[in-house]
Amino acid sequence: MKKATAKAIRFLKKPGIRKYFAFGFFMCMLFMIIFFMTPLLFILVLLVMNGMLGFFMRPFNTLGIGLELGIFTAVVASCAYGPVVGVTGGLIVLLAKLMMQGSFSMRGFILIPSHIIIGVLAYYIFDPAVVNITSVGIGFTIFHSVFTSILSFFFLGGNLGKIMIFVFTNIPWNMFLFTYFAPKLVQYLL
Repeated sequence: MKKATAKAIRFLKKPGIRKYFAFGFFMCMLFMIIFFMTPLLFILVLLVMNGMLGFFMRPFNTLGIGLELGIFTAVVASCAYGPVVGVTGGLIVLLAKLMMQGSFSMRGFILIPSHIIIGVLAYYIFDPAVVNITSVGIGFTIFHSVFTSILSFFFLGGNLGKIMIFVFTNIPWNMFLFTYFAPKLVQYLL
């Protein structure tokens, strides 16, 4: 397993590979501009905010602090605009943070399946008459923390201390976002 991880890390460190990520990022943005003008503004604002968060967290990159806006974007965009926008928005915002934080690694790729699952399922679970956005968001935050921690620990040999730091910063951070910002934001976007 360590050989595969080492190969993947060498692959990601190749100078040209980042061009492909940038190209994919801009193609997703072009897709969003053409098909989703209203969601685009929402996602662009969160993209810039998450990029700035990633830039300012760069000195703390090795600590595993879980402050990010990708889950928030995936859940809110999915509930307001559908699963395609939720998945696309969550991934674009996640990739912006990873680029600005300089943390393209296998750990970053472990986050991608979680954001896809969250972006798709949030749309089908959220029903304003039955369950509120806060419950949906906190539930998916816990899912994301557990899912990525398990993958990181078992497949990448993740450091248990860093995983615990991630879990104990990511869950309260997203609880705060989904409690105080998500209800009004979803109400506004719907």
